[in-house]
Order: sequence, then C-alpha cells, then structure tokens
Amino acid sequence: MCADCNTAVTILFTELSSQGRLVQVLLVPLVLVALHVQPGESATLESNDVYRTCTDSPASCTTLALQENSLTGSLPTELGTLTALTDLNLQENSLTGSLPTELGALTASSLLLINQNSLTGSLPTELGALTALRQISIYTNSLTGSLPTELGALTALKRWRLGSNRLTGSLPTELGALLPNLRYLYMGWNSLTGSVPTQLGAATKLIECVGPVGVRVAGRSVACVWCGHGRGGSCASD
Repeated sequence: MCADCNTAVTILFTELSSQGRLVQVLLVPLVLVALHVQPGESATLESNDVYRTCTDSPASCTTLALQENSLTGSLPTELGTLTALTDLNLQENSLTGSLPTELGALTASSLLLINQNSLTGSLPTELGALTALRQISIYTNSLTGSLPTELGALTALKRWRLGSNRLTGSLPTELGALLPNLRYLYMGWNSLTGSVPTQLGAATKLIECVGPVGVRVAGRSVACVWCGHGRGGSCASD
C-alpha cells in the first residue's frame, strides 16, 4: 500500500479464496488487496476474485491493489466504473494493450500505479481529468506518442514517473502548471526532444528529477539525468 493511505478506519481479516489464493480484505471503506499468486500461475484481471468483488460493489471500493500478481491480458474498460477508487495499484504484472480512456472516470483517484508492465499505445488525454492524483507511475512500459497537454491539469501531483517508455515529442509548456506540489519528476529513457519549459524553474518543491539536463529550481541546481535517446541511450547529468 502507499505511504499516504489512511487505513485507520479499516478492519482487516484474511480468507482463502475459492482458487486457493490467500486474500486480504480490508473493509470500511472497502479496500481489496490480493497477496501474491502461486508461482507459475497467471490470470487476467477480469478473472481475479478481488477485482470481481470490487466491480460487484463499485460505489464502495476505494482501493484496488493487485501488484505482483502475474496478471496478463489488457486493462478492462470496466475499470472506469470504479469511480470511488482512490488508489489503483497494478504494478509489476504482465499486462498488455493500451491504457483505456475510461481511466479518466476515476476522478477520485490520488494514486495510479501501472508501472513495470508491457503496455503499449499512447497516454489518453482523458488522464487530464484525474485532478486529485498525487502520484502517477507508468514507467517501464512501451508507451508511445507525445505527452498530452491535458496532463498540465494535474496540479496536485507530487510524483510524476513516466520514464523508460518510448515517448516522443517535446515537454509541453502546459506541464508548468504542475509546479505547486511536484517533488519528483522521472522522464528519462524516452525519446523526447526539444527544450525544457522555462516554467519548470519555478518548481520550488522539486527535489529530484530524471529528465532534461540543466534544470535550475529557484536558483539552485537539481540533480537531473537525461536519457534522451530512448532505451539504452547515453545519459548526461546536471
């Protein structure tokens, strides 16, 4: 679970699912966490017991944590019906396909972790509707295309992690709107080009970045590494 999650009102118990998987269920509000599947097992998200429980009660499901569960297949569009979700954690699986535009309906979400999968396609512009996000982490996939300007609406972001993809184009000037709370910026190991938005220099809370070289924040240098030639490209430090 994330460090910012508030679990003070939860009740924890464990049960054995019908497939023999140990499942932790935290209730009030409904928070579902699946422990690791048995070695060699794999399943799609739709066939996962925890996911099905969440879709059966979408209005009360606030957290879905299925990291490191050997999940395969694509992300179902039905994820967009889980509008009460504040935390979605699907990192370190084997998910494929593109990010569904329906993710833009998860406007209550503050945490979106889908890193270390095998996702392809572009970043949906609809992600710009997730204005409550504090962390977006989709690094180490195979996403392509440019950064949507709509992402500049995510002004609550503290951690931005989109490195190790195949993103192209330049950093939109609209990303300057992310300044108020941004502390970590990871954009290395893509194929981005162009100059750094000058607005980034006003990000007074930024303490670490992996991205464009030469960024100065409030008159001080921030340790930055830029790998602008795609995966395996050379890196230079600030």
